[in-house]
Amino acid sequence: MVKKISMSEAIRTALAEEMRRDPNVFIMGEDIGKFGGCFGVTAGLWDEFSERIFETPINEFAPALACEGAAVLGKRPVFEIMFGDFLGYCYSAVCLDAPQHHFCTGGQLKLPIVYRIAQGGFISSGAHHSNCIEGWVYNHPGLYLLAPSTPADAYGLLKSAIRDDNPVLFLETKAQYAKKDAVPLDEDYTVPIGKAAIIKEGKDITIVAWQMMRDFVMAAIPELEKQGVSVELIDPRSLVPLDVDTIYSSVKKTGRLLIVHEHVQRGGIGESIAANVMKELWSDLKKPVSVMGRACIPIPAGTVEACLYPNPATIQAEVEALMK
Repeated sequence: MVKKISMSEAIRTALAEEMRRDPNVFIMGEDIGKFGGCFGVTAGLWDEFSERIFETPINEFAPALACEGAAVLGKRPVFEIMFGDFLGYCYSAVCLDAPQHHFCTGGQLKLPIVYRIAQGGFISSGAHHSNCIEGWVYNHPGLYLLAPSTPADAYGLLKSAIRDDNPVLFLETKAQYAKKDAVPLDEDYTVPIGKAAIIKEGKDITIVAWQMMRDFVMAAIPELEKQGVSVELIDPRSLVPLDVDTIYSSVKKTGRLLIVHEHVQRGGIGESIAANVMKELWSDLKKPVSVMGRACIPIPAGTVEACLYPNPATIQAEVEALMK
C-alpha cells in the first residue's frame, strides 16, 4: 500500500512494525513515552509498547551505555537523542565504545544499536539546538551513518538499520519532520544501506545533496533548466558506507561536480568526497569540484540563521559559475 505520510509518521510506522516483528527491539530516550517525544515522532507507540519504551532522565551518557549492554545481550535498542547537539554528552559511548566491540573481540560481539538523532537548523532553535553533526562522527570506523531525505527513505532505511548488526547513527532533519510524500507501506520494504539514489538524470553537472539541501537543489533545478543546464542529482542517503560508484559514474559522464550539505563547509563530508573525486577522476573533470556548506560561525537565534546556509539562489549561482 502506498500512502502519502509525513517524515515523522514514516519513522513512527517503521518503529512500530519492527517492534512487532522482533520482540528484542525496544526504544529508549527522553520524553518518548506518553508525551510522544520532543518532536512527536513516537506519539502513540506507548499504547501498544509501554513495556518496551524506556523513558530516561535528562541524560544521554548513562542510557547510551545501557544500550551497549542490552545490545551485547542480544537486544536491539533504538536510542533517541533529542538534539544532535547533545551527542557530545554521550560521545565516548556512541563513537568510541560502541564501534570498537565487534573488532576488539574478533567479531564475537555484535552491537545492533540505532541512534536516532534529530539534527539541523531552519526551525530557529539557536546555537545549542541547531547543529548538523554528521561531520563530528564521520571519522569513527565501525559506525554507519544514514541521512534520509524523504519519508520513504526514512521508513525503509530505519528498518534496515534496526535489522543490521552494526551501530547506526540515523540522522533526522528536524525541519523535514512535517514533509509529506508517498511511502510504500509494507513490513518487508527496506532501503539498502550503502546505495545512493539518482533523483534526476542529467548530462551537464552532477550535484550530490541530502536532506534539506536536496530540497533546495530541487528548487533550483527548474531555473537552471530554463538556461539549458541539465542537472544530475544524486542523494547518497547513506553517508557511511558511501556509494562512491554511483557518484563516480555520474561525474565521468558530466565532468562537473557540486556537493551541497547543511554541515559547516570546513571539515564536512563534502570536502572528503571532493578530495576523493579529484584524486580518482582528475582527467574526467572539466572544472574543479565545488563544495557548499554552512558558514563557519555559530548559529544565531531566529530566522536570520537561514543566511548561513546555501539556498536555491546561491546553488543556482554556483552551478552557473561551474558551467562557464
